[in-house]
Amino acid sequence: GVVNVRTWVRNDHVTARTARLVTALLDPDGREVASMEAVRTIAPGEVHEFSQTSGAIARPRLWSPDAPNLYRVVSR
Repeated sequence: GVVNVRTWVRNDHVTARTARLVTALLDPDGREVASMEAVRTIAPGEVHEFSQTSGAIARPRLWSPDAPNLYRVVSR
């Protein structure tokens, strides 16, 4: 499967800034299984929505009541 992530970034500076958004998908054991990166120049006061899609995740561990596997998304 793939993961779609939407992140909003606001530029509170008085000049345009280039934002680099790196998003990692961590499996239930904390290992990185996917990484996405996007770069965009954002005007002063503007909010930009980044839309990122991972590549295929090999053998994802699905969630169920008997096996509550949770993945985490970390953006920086």
